[in-house]
Amino acid sequence: LEIWMPTQAPGLSRSVIAKAMDMAESQVTIYPMLVGGGFGRKIENDAAVQAAIIAREVKRPVQLTWSRREDIAQDRFRPPARARMAAVLGDRGEVAGWQARIAAPAAGAAMMARLTGSGDGRHLAKAEGAAIEGAVPPYAIPAIAVDHLPADIGIPTGIWRSVAHSYTGFFNECFVDELARIAGI
Repeated sequence: LEIWMPTQAPGLSRSVIAKAMDMAESQVTIYPMLVGGGFGRKIENDAAVQAAIIAREVKRPVQLTWSRREDIAQDRFRPPARARMAAVLGDRGEVAGWQARIAAPAAGAAMMARLTGSGDGRHLAKAEGAAIEGAVPPYAIPAIAVDHLPADIGIPTGIWRSVAHSYTGFFNECFVDELARIAGI
């Protein structure tokens, strides 16, 4: 079986496709395509598995292209997130202590469980670093605490461009603005 596909993880794709087709991995060749703009989809393998199954059924090579509607319907949701921020300000208005508690799905663990078939649901209750990437602010703050509070929202989430940085940067910079206003600087 030969598959041409955009993928960030050809070895994982090969393994998943071989398993779905009940073949040895040595019987599957992946040709990674240099295609951009996957926005998280290049780690998923569902389209490649679907193409392999269709090719097996029709007994000839196929090209699978999802319509935009199908692509959106098959995609995973961006993990929603909510933060509770707290800080201690010093005498001159400097941030002396910083605490961020971020509730968000454990999207990285859920994705890996989905991709490897190793998930039993317990991964959704464990904190993970990927869910709070970028949450440590890039400022000289002597005491920082960042916690991930896993949130099972009942729908599958995926890894989108910038992963957690999309919300942690927003949380941090909005909070810095609030602290500056409180400090009058």
